[in-house]
Amino acid sequence: MGMAPGGGATPPPAGAAMGRPEAHAIPWTEGRCAFCDMTLATPPAAPQGAGFRERTYAQWAFEGEARHFESIGCALGWAYAHGVVDGEGAALYVATYDQAEPPTHAELLAAAGATFLWAERLPASMMAKVGAFARQADAAAFVAPRSAQLGRRRYLDLALLADLAPLPIANLVPLLQRQFG
Repeated sequence: MGMAPGGGATPPPAGAAMGRPEAHAIPWTEGRCAFCDMTLATPPAAPQGAGFRERTYAQWAFEGEARHFESIGCALGWAYAHGVVDGEGAALYVATYDQAEPPTHAELLAAAGATFLWAERLPASMMAKVGAFARQADAAAFVAPRSAQLGRRRYLDLALLADLAPLPIANLVPLLQRQFG
């Protein structure tokens, strides 16, 4: 993945085929977010602890290549800036928020079928406050013992998240400005 003039990530491949490409391998060791340029993996000395960023990892997959994001919010902001839509030559894949280990690409969820939890105090990278779960029942099971600490919350689907994009995240305005050049 190259960089566009002005420092933004390169846009999606021109003329991408219609359909739903498969997820690609995740470059955990050397990968950086295509939107905010943070590392994909949580640095060893990070105050949030191991696995913090890995829980909100997202990937826009295209035929033959992918863009990687350390946050679902970053992935949706990037898609907004580049006009990328799930199912139109691209597919969004997300990590399961409650998975203990960093996922492999084969373990990623197709975002189109995932349930997203927004909670006002959900620990999430880039302050997007969004985590993905395979089913709403899985999200509810995660919430049940943490209800008081999570505060207000909503279950969302990808269509609604895409409609709300770009999601409010840290440094959103300069990040969008960099993407638009």
